[in-house]
Amino acid sequence: TAKPSNTATITVKEDSGVLDVTAVKAISAGKGFIRINGFAGEEVVITTVDGKVVAKGNAAELNTVNVPAGVYVVKAGKNIAKVVVK
Repeated sequence: TAKPSNTATITVKEDSGVLDVTAVKAISAGKGFIRINGFAGEEVVITTVDGKVVAKGNAAELNTVNVPAGVYVVKAGKNIAKVVVK
């Protein structure tokens, strides 16, 4: 008879773990800026609440936009958000 062993065989598959991380889409504001993340390739338009266009372009070009304090409407792709910049 074979003697019992204190060894074990562990097989680790290469594809275990996180395979893909989906980009999070976010529109946020801070002190003097508006930040647009996760909208690469989509059109972004930032306006004041009375409709004046402050910035317009491709999301890859507009990841952070410096603006004066105020309330803004941000349209990124099909998403629209109102943000307050302090």
